[in-house]
Amino acid sequence: MGEALILKIDESKRGLFNRVPLALYRQKIDGRRLTPSAYALFSKIYAFSHTTDEDAVCRLTYKQVCDEFGFARATTATAFEQLRSGGKIQKQDRDAEGTAYKYVEELAGRQYDNVPQALYTAEITVRGVQRRMTLSEIRVLARLMTECSYAGNGGGKYGGGIYEVSNKTLARKLNLSETTVKKAIRALMKARLVFRTAKNKGKNRYKLSGYEVARELYDYKKRQKSKPAVSKKFVPEEVKEANARADREHYYSLLREKAERRAQSFVDRARRDDVYRDVETRLNVMELELAKAEVYDPSKLPALQDKQKRLRLERVRALERLGIDPEQLVPRWRCEKCSDTGFLPNGKACTCYREGET
Repeated sequence: MGEALILKIDESKRGLFNRVPLALYRQKIDGRRLTPSAYALFSKIYAFSHTTDEDAVCRLTYKQVCDEFGFARATTATAFEQLRSGGKIQKQDRDAEGTAYKYVEELAGRQYDNVPQALYTAEITVRGVQRRMTLSEIRVLARLMTECSYAGNGGGKYGGGIYEVSNKTLARKLNLSETTVKKAIRALMKARLVFRTAKNKGKNRYKLSGYEVARELYDYKKRQKSKPAVSKKFVPEEVKEANARADREHYYSLLREKAERRAQSFVDRARRDDVYRDVETRLNVMELELAKAEVYDPSKLPALQDKQKRLRLERVRALERLGIDPEQLVPRWRCEKCSDTGFLPNGKACTCYREGET
């Protein structure tokens, strides 16, 4: 695929792809979305579990998942644990080739995307920086690839079609935010994997943007064996440094996302309680009253502050009744020194970073 997309996966697995129903991206556990890595692993297990062979299972090892998806072992373990604990996959037998997993539920909807396995470890160049694609970029690219090979959009087996779509529609189908979709498309266009001509640029809801996908991306169907499994291209030091920074930022973003998601789950659970929700609403109103009193009538502050203390006590009692510690409503960072940002208050890099872990 040239310099646009450098494949890193083993040659024998170049032709692998996962047929993923779009409904899978709306799957949740206890009302929460799965992590991006869990969605990726989930799609592989689902694809193997829904072949013409009713007895088919997906037999995997941690090493295989790490190799095929480029995940760290910790990320792989977290993804498996989330899917197992949420009842999304069933663990079958285990042998020398790995553990067998199966997804047995049926998903509504008939729209599917073909996600080439090679995309997870491939590298692209964006703004002069060579890096791996994010999982959201892979999800967006797979959607465009599938539609551009659809006859209704003028495409064929190896693409060639034009897919007219809005960012809003893509975000809804892929269960992503519009901002994430915009960033993904922008990066894919800069990497020369996706194209949009001037005449196909969207103007309004009646004139949507029309996207084309580089024909070389469909090489996974051809199983080309003339290309090396791993590129030997020289990587400049500045590019290595940029990749290292990107990996570090990704590491900390995953930590923050995990902590924030956990805190939000407790917040959502508390807000389902009528008593807690009422107290929280009154506390929010109280904040406004205090702000106004501080400016226009300071004499009211003592009485309002006493009322605020009583409301806070009511909130604590409501949480105790629900079995929730108030500290669980805010993110618990793994590193107290940098709050999982990677940087200390003095601007220096924190020592808590462990390369290769996520």
